[in-house]
Parts: sequence; structure tokens; C-alpha cells
Amino acid sequence: MQLGQELQASLMDAAARDQEFGARAFALDSEIISESLDFVFETLQIEGVSAADMFPEERATAVADSLEWVRESYEMFGLYANATEAEVEARAVVDAFVSERMAMWDEQSLVEV
Repeated sequence: MQLGQELQASLMDAAARDQEFGARAFALDSEIISESLDFVFETLQIEGVSAADMFPEERATAVADSLEWVRESYEMFGLYANATEAEVEARAVVDAFVSERMAMWDEQSLVEV
């Protein structure tokens, strides 16, 4: 009986460690993806202008979509981590662009009517 309880306690400890390692791995993967895409968009230059400056909405969308893919990959294996700072920032930028675009469409519709 005692051996069974020790085994159960050991398995619970291992599961807790796995969750901790998974959360740290998720945070690192998110950071790596975000920084890699930032690096790509900042270093690509066309006539002295970076791709990040030329295509800010596409950059924000690429980062947000990539971070969402990382999250979905971890969730597929049962790890549901808190949102990282990079995810929150990327989603806020994308939402700002969408809101701006919607306001332009509403304004255009009002002018047409």
C-alpha cells in the first residue's frame, strides 16, 4: 500500500515538473519566433527602407499568426499556458490595424450612402 502511494506521489511530482518545463519551453518558443520574425522584417531592406517600415500590418499579422501557431502546437499536447507578452502585443497591433481598416470602410460606406 505504501509503495503504491509513493509511486503515485512520484508520478504527480513528475507531472508537475513536466508542466513547469512545458510552460518554460512555450515561453522560449514564443520569444524565439517573435524575435526571429522581427529580425527578418528589420533586416530586409529595399532602397534603404526596412520591410518592417514598408509593411507594418503584414509584419504584425505574421508575428501574431506565428505565435498563435506555437500556442496551438502546445495545446495539441495538452499544455495550456498563459499568454506571453509577445502574443498580447502582437494581437493588440493586429486589432488596431483591423479597427483602423473598419473605420475607413464605415466612413467610405457613409460617404457612398
